[in-house]
Amino acid sequence: MHTAVDALGNALRLVLTGGECHDSPQAAALIEDFTPRVLIADRGYDRGYDAHKLLEAVTTNGIEAVIPPKKNRIRQREYDRHRYLERHLIEYFTN
Repeated sequence: MHTAVDALGNALRLVLTGGECHDSPQAAALIEDFTPRVLIADRGYDRGYDAHKLLEAVTTNGIEAVIPPKKNRIRQREYDRHRYLERHLIEYFTN
């Protein structure tokens, strides 16, 4: 399940996929008709969203990507660790 929530943790959109589907293509479907200011990925699944194509599309649209980099990334990139703590809003919804 891929979920977009607002700043209060209310669901804006849900995308259900099978377990074999990769995470990053689903992010585009989540933000298709609206433009969030920030894209925060939930822990446990978040590193799957660390894909060049997604990050490029997100930043091109002026969205801040708060997604931890994959450990095997050749060039580790920075992300806002303080803002990443706001992922609890996603966790409240899904748990």
